[in-house]
Amino acid sequence: MIVFTEYRATQEYLLNYFRDHGLISVPYRGGMNRGKKDWMMDLFRGKAQVMIATEAGGEGINLQFCHHMINFDLPWNPMRVEQRIGRVHRLGQTNDVNIFNLSTSGTIEEHILNLLHEKINMFEMVIGGLDVILERFEKKESLEKSLYKIMLESGSDDEIRSRLSSLGDSLHHIKRELEIESTSENLREEEA
Repeated sequence: MIVFTEYRATQEYLLNYFRDHGLISVPYRGGMNRGKKDWMMDLFRGKAQVMIATEAGGEGINLQFCHHMINFDLPWNPMRVEQRIGRVHRLGQTNDVNIFNLSTSGTIEEHILNLLHEKINMFEMVIGGLDVILERFEKKESLEKSLYKIMLESGSDDEIRSRLSSLGDSLHHIKRELEIESTSENLREEEA
């Protein structure tokens, strides 16, 4: 199982937690040199039950021998979630991949999870679809900047919820536009 966290302090907490509960875990983070990262990967593949990775684990590593993933905390950019999933769900994977996203009720993470699940169906989309949606959306403003503004400028949880819902509606609208464009393009190709 790989556990992703955004924060080094959380990574240390989780390493201690797993150790105290009899599970062998290894860290993976950006401050490690290449040799130490490779050593942690070998330990994870052969001996450890859990790898606890910061964002450094979200890019450039192949974990197709692993088939359980926990997002202990969620990044604000859904593309980073997709990158994390891509570490485990890749060519050579022989098992179903189980992904668990943790969030605390009433937090930004709960709202982001709702945005990912209900508004843009991220976990049902073909890889590559989300980046096209975000690319079109970000021609106006980056998603992370939009989320920061919502969090900083909203006066209540209800306002946050409402503004995030509107943001999700915008992303869903772009997704529908792309689906319509794709259908129209397919029809034109069939007619030609």
